[in-house]
Amino acid sequence: PVPLLIDRLGTTPDMELHKDYLHTIMAELFSNALEHGVLALSSELKRTEDGYLDYYQQREERLHGLTNGFIHIAVRFRMENNERRLNIQLDDSGQGFDFSSARQGGDDDAFGRGISLLETLCERVTYSNGGTRVEVERSPAIESGRGYAIISNHQSMFDPAFIGGLLFSNYPKYVA
Repeated sequence: PVPLLIDRLGTTPDMELHKDYLHTIMAELFSNALEHGVLALSSELKRTEDGYLDYYQQREERLHGLTNGFIHIAVRFRMENNERRLNIQLDDSGQGFDFSSARQGGDDDAFGRGISLLETLCERVTYSNGGTRVEVERSPAIESGRGYAIISNHQSMFDPAFIGGLLFSNYPKYVA
């Protein structure tokens, strides 16, 4: 459902420039809710190469045998101080987790970076309901001084002027 949601959100005013961020955010939220919530998989399995393979074999088996469970996704736009805010909330039917002591992955780990990724891409990340609910919030506004990567596959001579005008306070750089 992630690509469908992103396609729909991408048609919303102010969201087109943020589709890549939104895809990363939504994919991380959904994967965590599915794998750790509904399917009750532990990332600790990924500590070894064999464990990594075992993790995905168990994921496939549990998906195939799934008879109940849910992931509810709510997307809301709201106004705050004349600024639009995007709020995404996911609830899952899993057992939850202790979000106050969630383990962050180290540099050498192939897992455990999801929470820090969300905290980087979102202005607010909140866990509740015993870890079965996560709510993130992001402004679709272009922030002054913040870097953005814009990848364009067409060679229009109008793009640099348009993008430069839109992002001039972000010190745009062009790569030909």
